[in-house]
Amino acid sequence: SMDVAGFSKFNSESYTGHSHFAELYGTYKVNDRLEFLAGTDLRWYNTDQSFLSISSFGPYETTLSADSAKINIYSAYASAFLNNGKGFFMEAGGRFNRHSRFGKNATFTLNPSFILREQWKFFANLSSAFKAPSLYQLYDASVGEINLMPEKSITGEAGLQYFSKSKKWDSRVVFFAREVRDGINYSFVDYKYFDNNSQQDKGLELEFNY
Repeated sequence: SMDVAGFSKFNSESYTGHSHFAELYGTYKVNDRLEFLAGTDLRWYNTDQSFLSISSFGPYETTLSADSAKINIYSAYASAFLNNGKGFFMEAGGRFNRHSRFGKNATFTLNPSFILREQWKFFANLSSAFKAPSLYQLYDASVGEINLMPEKSITGEAGLQYFSKSKKWDSRVVFFAREVRDGINYSFVDYKYFDNNSQQDKGLELEFNY
């Protein structure tokens, strides 16, 4: 371009990424009241990146190869679903993860509920979560942070839901509480990703559907 905006006179950027996913799972129904689900999956990612900028201050160049910017995650999971035939339901499950960069961890979920007279539903949930930073968040030359840690959380919920007799509308109220450790955030001060130490959220949700 004959019109040079800002400091940069020439820019060249190249970004290539690959993402692969494979999963195998199965279900087994013992009877009308008990069912199991189990499975395993494998995910792997890599990226090639190059950046060149020529300005009044001279050339600036960075490269990132797929040999170094890569991660893979192996997971195995299982869940059980229970129905006592009298309005009580229970789902309980667990997941094991092995991350090539962050090692082993496990998460769980527990979801009991009870339906009364087909109109009132009492429910609760207790679960944990694991969220690894992406390749972009780890390796990007501008905003990435190689020392990012995975985000871990535990969440609890309890609520009540009401269904009209006509089934045309329903409403519910839910109380939730969540604790997050090493939450992944973006800083608008130094324009990079970072981990916060801890975060606690509590709240109340009201919903109405027609």
